[in-house]
Amino acid sequence: MHQMKNKVRNCLIVTAIFLLARPLSYSQEIDSLKLDTLINVLTLQLEDERTVNAYNELSNDYILIADYETAMKYAELGMELSEKIGYKEGNLESTSSAAHIQLAYYLDYSKSVKLYDQAFLLAEELNDQEGKIRVFRGYTSIYAAMGNYDKALEYNAEAIQIAKDLNDEQVVSDLSAYGGNIYEETGDTTKAMEMYKEVVEIETKNNFKNTSKASLVIVAHYYYYLEGDLDKSLKQYRIALRRFERLKDLRWVSYTHSQMAKIYLETDNFERVEMHSLKGYSIAEELNLIKEKMDNASILAELYSIQEKDSLSTHYQIIYDSLYASTITEIESEVTLTANDSDVEETIIKEKSSPWDGLINTLIILGLVGLTVFVSGLKKPVKK
Repeated sequence: MHQMKNKVRNCLIVTAIFLLARPLSYSQEIDSLKLDTLINVLTLQLEDERTVNAYNELSNDYILIADYETAMKYAELGMELSEKIGYKEGNLESTSSAAHIQLAYYLDYSKSVKLYDQAFLLAEELNDQEGKIRVFRGYTSIYAAMGNYDKALEYNAEAIQIAKDLNDEQVVSDLSAYGGNIYEETGDTTKAMEMYKEVVEIETKNNFKNTSKASLVIVAHYYYYLEGDLDKSLKQYRIALRRFERLKDLRWVSYTHSQMAKIYLETDNFERVEMHSLKGYSIAEELNLIKEKMDNASILAELYSIQEKDSLSTHYQIIYDSLYASTITEIESEVTLTANDSDVEETIIKEKSSPWDGLINTLIILGLVGLTVFVSGLKKPVKK
């Protein structure tokens, strides 16, 4: 059995992009009537809560169709207006969305951490437990990316406890999937399996009704995969793929194709590898989904290398290397800018009054350095 060499292990990219996505959102198209209604609200040009809510809904809707620049624009408008009129509930929603976008899509640690800190203070003031869960998700992803797994698991456990207190099994499942991911990263497969089993038990009890995308993929990719039942894993992936296609959630469709291609690569089913990875790459290229382009390009480069199709292998390896290099350049630029941004850091620290006072000090620079180390680990050359 061919052993795949490009398995992505770190939590940040997979879990931040997928597990941080709104677990309660299932529609992946912007309803035209809803869009018209929201736009009509904005045309009134009123500085009120209704306008803030419209900005927030538009931001969330554009996240779902992978238009992150537009989503960020509406989140920022929501933050600005909600702060101006003193609408704290709306400000919490806008700030949380902006933090999520910065972390999951732009990979901007410095901006994301500041926004999550602001969101935490708002959630504390409003006693908004769901708001706290969203913030703890963000903190968990940041600490996991840094390699501080103990702290990441601590925040994840706090989020799970809040979800249990709210009797929200879907969120418990989603967060347990994430926790298992982190335990697997540490090499503690026993603990990882415990959390994955909890995901499966919750979803089985509920007949996989309204299963979050992350939990659906975790069941396939981790639980069955770790048990060595590749056929069962592929069956679960097919179920997930059909759901994502039905919802027109193309980011998840592209990601699922890459994961299925990896399994077929292990079983030397090269025809299936090519079919899934080409489909996944085509979607990612159309939507400019950087991580998914890298995932599928690396598989294609390895596949064609095995088949001794050197020109094709080189083509996709160049694409992968180019994306990798651009990511590294952006990260190094952020490290330099953040290191010189001491005045902003000091201002944020003075304003903070939460138990996370030290987060900005340690995460802004160390988080970016940790991400640099992670991305370096992604680059594994294919066989020549």
